[in-house]
Amino acid sequence: MRFHKTNTISQIGQLFKMYWHQVSGYRKWGLLAMVIITAAVQVLSLVALNDEWKYLFNALQAYDYSRFIEVSAVFLLTILIIALSYAFNNYAIGLFSLRWRAYLTDYIKDTWITQNQSQHTHNKKTIDNPEQRITDDLNLVPTLVISIGNQLCQAMMSLCIFGAELWIFSKQWQFPYHHHILQFPGIYLWVTLIYALFFNGLVFSLGHKLISLNYNNQRLTANMRYTMSVIRQESQLGITNIAMHQHRKKTDTELSEVIHNTLSLLKVDRWVQLVKQISFNACGFVVILIALPVYFANHLSLGSLMQLNGAAIFFVQALSVLMIAYENIAILRASLQRVVEFVQSLTQVAEPVLSAQSS
Repeated sequence: MRFHKTNTISQIGQLFKMYWHQVSGYRKWGLLAMVIITAAVQVLSLVALNDEWKYLFNALQAYDYSRFIEVSAVFLLTILIIALSYAFNNYAIGLFSLRWRAYLTDYIKDTWITQNQSQHTHNKKTIDNPEQRITDDLNLVPTLVISIGNQLCQAMMSLCIFGAELWIFSKQWQFPYHHHILQFPGIYLWVTLIYALFFNGLVFSLGHKLISLNYNNQRLTANMRYTMSVIRQESQLGITNIAMHQHRKKTDTELSEVIHNTLSLLKVDRWVQLVKQISFNACGFVVILIALPVYFANHLSLGSLMQLNGAAIFFVQALSVLMIAYENIAILRASLQRVVEFVQSLTQVAEPVLSAQSS
């Protein structure tokens, strides 16, 4: 198999196409439908839960005990539906990624073994750690692709629904100024949008190094694991003192490289996590500050204020899905790069072998 394009989306598409064309129709469509339906139920349940917060706080503000009990029952039922949708969504994602992984692993493993690629790649030194690429990277790629795709699907639905709520709430915003009433169409939506875009840009500028660091971390760790496996094999045959000394020096160097790369990764991730936490925890407070003139003018109930707060938080989370999944995207691109390198290496080595056999 050749990867004709180098961008991530096209490479994922080629790997997915390999799997999709080899699986029977009802299985692949059934799993895909299960992922989409459970993702939609999650979003709609969160919308219902946000509405219930409004009714709950309005009942508390009105000291309406019977209404509070009634809303609480619906509130708990909504939480149960959310929990069930999350559970079945995770199950569908896991099953989908498992079947995709099984197909890719079987296909690439057979190519590597049946064409005697292990010997050729070792002799020509075109690739390192083929075992890790088959066992680890071919596990990560399907899992992360489907998980991130699921997040993007939910984010698009959340942006539409909660963005509409923020726009509708904005119609109630009025600010008295010098005997005039100022209005700002869509103020909650625009403030939340600018807020999310600012923090998204900040995270990407801080975390762009995560991709290369994750790639190096996987490579260095695999190299050390391979050296340890060689030591284990040689110890069974009777390792010499000279070889033992050489292996000790090599493993010390590899461990030092792993530690140095991991420390660099942790330093970058520290700032990414800091910005992410500030973004998620402060967004609701920012929108409430904007809404305070309306609330103190008695044009907005306490329940509506809480509903507005929830809509802003869910909107920021949806718009920040790439920021939330940035680490997973970095790991995905690193693992995908290793898989593509391995498949291309198998293809390059196979061509001269097949030519020699045909001649």
